[in-house]
Amino acid sequence: MAKIQSIRGTHDLIGDNLLLYKHIRNIVSEIADNYDFIEIETPIFESSELFKKPLGEYSDVVLKEMYSFEDRNQSSLTLRPEYTIPMIRASITNNLLNRLPVKLFGIGSMFRRERPQKGRYRQFNQINFEIIGAQDPISDAELIIMAYEFLKNLKIDNKVNLQINSLGDLNTISKYK
Repeated sequence: MAKIQSIRGTHDLIGDNLLLYKHIRNIVSEIADNYDFIEIETPIFESSELFKKPLGEYSDVVLKEMYSFEDRNQSSLTLRPEYTIPMIRASITNNLLNRLPVKLFGIGSMFRRERPQKGRYRQFNQINFEIIGAQDPISDAELIIMAYEFLKNLKIDNKVNLQINSLGDLNTISKYK
């Protein structure tokens, strides 16, 4: 009898890998608490229409990489390919945009119909931080500092070289040129 395996491009979390995943979740939650982020968990599937407009109806993610299926009532549903769009949808749905900025974070499974290879899975976990409604560079700096703290807590900060590739607004770009 053939051995039943997990689907190619997915993997089980067990033993040391599960302990590491829990450790990462704990670090993320602690950093989020320190910076006053609210945790949010969105459904694992959403209406397919939710992803088409922001990602672009003809983008590779929408055309080739989403796991979409038809529900019994003929509505198209999609397994969550990324976290930003569902977090924004949830912010609107739950009236979180009444007092901006709103700081949200989430950790969860994402799904992309990609060719599995080293480091690329069909099911993977994503950590997502969003500051919605802030337009100041301090918010960007806060996210960068948080990312550095995360790497420091994982004890891999000495193996990372941070390079920021943004020149800011049009005025700054003109000055740079």
